Amino acid sequence: MVTHEETQVVPPEISAIGFSDVRREVCSMPNGRRTLRSRVARHVDSPSGSVRSLAPVIDMGVGLSFPDPLEADAVAASGIGLYSRDGSETVRQFERVIADLEGSEAACATSSGMGALSLTLLSLLKAGDRMVADRECYCETSELLTKVISRFGIRIDFVNVDDTDELQAVLASSARLLLVETISNPGMRVANLLELAQLAHQNGTRLIVDNTFANPLLCRPIEHGADLVVESCGKFVAGHSDVTAGVVAGPSELLHEVRESRRLLGQTPGSMDAWLALRGLKTLYARTSVSNATAKRVAVSLETHPAVTHVRYPGLEQTKSDRPRTLNEEFGGSVIGFELTGGALAADQFVRALVEIPFAATVGGVSTIVSFPSRQRIQGTGESTCSSHASGLVRLSIGLESPADILEDINQALNQVIPTGDRKMGSFR
Repeated sequence: MVTHEETQVVPPEISAIGFSDVRREVCSMPNGRRTLRSRVARHVDSPSGSVRSLAPVIDMGVGLSFPDPLEADAVAASGIGLYSRDGSETVRQFERVIADLEGSEAACATSSGMGALSLTLLSLLKAGDRMVADRECYCETSELLTKVISRFGIRIDFVNVDDTDELQAVLASSARLLLVETISNPGMRVANLLELAQLAHQNGTRLIVDNTFANPLLCRPIEHGADLVVESCGKFVAGHSDVTAGVVAGPSELLHEVRESRRLLGQTPGSMDAWLALRGLKTLYARTSVSNATAKRVAVSLETHPAVTHVRYPGLEQTKSDRPRTLNEEFGGSVIGFELTGGALAADQFVRALVEIPFAATVGGVSTIVSFPSRQRIQGTGESTCSSHASGLVRLSIGLESPADILEDINQALNQVIPTGDRKMGSFR
């Protein structure tokens, strides 16, 4: 059972002193003694001294100045860097917070989620290497692999990671990396990370997990055996549809190469993006709690509607599976995929019929949005099984609005595409 609301224990050595003293002591404990919920809300670094800002400080400078060149040499040798392409102090604070939330030794922030993934692959692979990717991966991940990474002489094998025999056979042929998503986009399948990590490591393969559709509250892949975690931080982490940033989290040894690639390829995020992500993180637990509860209510309602043939929502699927849980039992995710009886035409009609919910190609914001996979991109890659879902698949990213308002808009739109003989059944709450 996976849970992140650990019990906060007062150490025996302070149990006999007053309540106010206990409170101060508990609040100053290392993060490992706090729950994730508290760590998300209290993530501002505490500099020396008793006075500090309640908000992260933005370091907008492009470089550091020194009275003595020897000091510059010392700073450069420490790994901090002398120029903003190495990362500002705001970026480094964001990295420390993410490393803490992911349960990793270190983190490396990037200018986008795709930047995080591409830097990871380019840093850890070389010509002649093989890697394995889930056949049901994000369509642009598939494009990155087939159109860019393969040009460097790297072989990519796409497999069904739920097929243990197929996966074992491919991993046994000297695969360097296995790439999977905690929750697949757009198929919404939850990966069995414990089993995948075991299979990968038995074959000397590193497991890379894209945790974008989860976030550290739903899943911390390193606890399940992942070697590295990549995430698009402009989605649920920042949460306000105003940031483009990514992150790679894992051991410092592996991230050293990623940092070098980031510096040379110019993939470091700006200080303002890092600051916006830090600000958004403070409300991650509250946003996740509200949106996940609403998403489950919407998913249950969609299952009863005659225009819907199948609902893909982790909060429903996890309860039906006897596999080890991957997601925190408190949450089920904010994204729902569902398929309409009328296929692609019905999906188009449904999206156009929505009044309050806009169409946008993103997820994770405070407003509910709708989208479906890009059919042109799917047809162009030929590798990802996204194409098998595309005909009638619709994706909802649930926000913070009233559940009743969300359901009302969805219901009236579905009733416009419902099969003729079933119109009297098209109502849910």
